[in-house]
Amino acid sequence: MSKFRMLRVGIWNDMDFVSCGNDAKLIYMYLVSGPNSTNITGLSVSPIRRSAIDIPMSEERVRTGYGELAEKGLLIHEEETNVVFLPQEMLANPPETWQQLKGYFNTLIEIADGEIKNEIISLLTDFSKSRINSENDKYMSTYRWGIDRVWCGYGVGMVSHTSGTPIRSEPHTMPHGDKYKYKEKYKNKYKEKEKYKNI
Repeated sequence: MSKFRMLRVGIWNDMDFVSCGNDAKLIYMYLVSGPNSTNITGLSVSPIRRSAIDIPMSEERVRTGYGELAEKGLLIHEEETNVVFLPQEMLANPPETWQQLKGYFNTLIEIADGEIKNEIISLLTDFSKSRINSENDKYMSTYRWGIDRVWCGYGVGMVSHTSGTPIRSEPHTMPHGDKYKYKEKYKNKYKEKEKYKNI
């Protein structure tokens, strides 16, 4: 396990986070830096009971904090698999090298299938597409080769080995450049879940 975890400075300018209660803020910090966090930015495998013991606070307070963060689009939680994801952290700190991207996928193999795993793969796909089309990165030829190597290892060809151009032609965006759109998506997902709970 890494000795350090990165917490973005900009989180203190995020009004959704700043408006959270102290319990929710503490839980967020714990999920970013706690012993159950993974090498994937923002991803933890942490049962609510374990979080409650580590912080410490009651399980009820942890659940309430999770709900508050989820309502603001800052957290996705799958209680049946104990997987928790803070998407804004990945959007702000995407993988910088293809080796880091490969490490992410090695970890994802061990993560239970579900909404969170699919969401992370979607974000990494968007990010990879944006990087391989960038013309402003002096390391792009190496990164382009590396991304292709990683994705092909998972059955997805992202770029052509010969031309270095994307095989897929659909529109792409840089995830962390459009983070507010993503946050609204997560807020709406939470609302949908709550709606079905009340039926």
